[in-house]
Amino acid sequence: MKTLLAALALFAAASFPPDAFAQKSSDATLGRVQAKAGQVQSILSRFTQEKKLSIVNKPLVSEGVFAFQRPKMLRWEYLEPVRSGFVLNGDAGMRWNELAGEARSFTVQKDPVMQLVSGQILLWTTLDLESLSKEFRIDVESDSPAVLRLTPKTEGQSPVRAIRITFAADDSSIAAIEFFEKEGDSTTLHFHDTKLNTPIDAALFARQ
Repeated sequence: MKTLLAALALFAAASFPPDAFAQKSSDATLGRVQAKAGQVQSILSRFTQEKKLSIVNKPLVSEGVFAFQRPKMLRWEYLEPVRSGFVLNGDAGMRWNELAGEARSFTVQKDPVMQLVSGQILLWTTLDLESLSKEFRIDVESDSPAVLRLTPKTEGQSPVRAIRITFAADDSSIAAIEFFEKEGDSTTLHFHDTKLNTPIDAALFARQ
């Protein structure tokens, strides 16, 4: 029986080129994580951000909270060292920075920066592969845990040279996102204490 199984394995390897196996495996991984993302209606999580600058020896560390509710509600807030962030409810929101003493409302149609920032967060959160593939080449670096590498298709129009997304062991949520900038700097977001599909007070998506 072992001889038969070994022979079948060799036959399969000879019948299909390695690239066919790799593509099939990548498609399966992408399909799996996208299916999991489609089941998520809400996310409440804490995050730690580490920014490494080539001119600074120690990473700059920030702590914050992230909330998401379908179809288009976000809260992204830094709590330490400076309280700042934004909320989005549909196409309108508010951003603030307590150090600067600023708070102002915005709409994504009139604020291109917030349109880009909120749009990118929504793309990662919902794992909209169709939209992501228009901007990035998507490669699967690992199947378990699932790790995706996004490379901008148009280098000159993106401030990053690559993005790496690492999923939780059960594929249910994103565990970490790494941004690799062109000048050698990098930013890593680690998500923890993540709660999925739990009721979220609508007030969280308003400035507090």
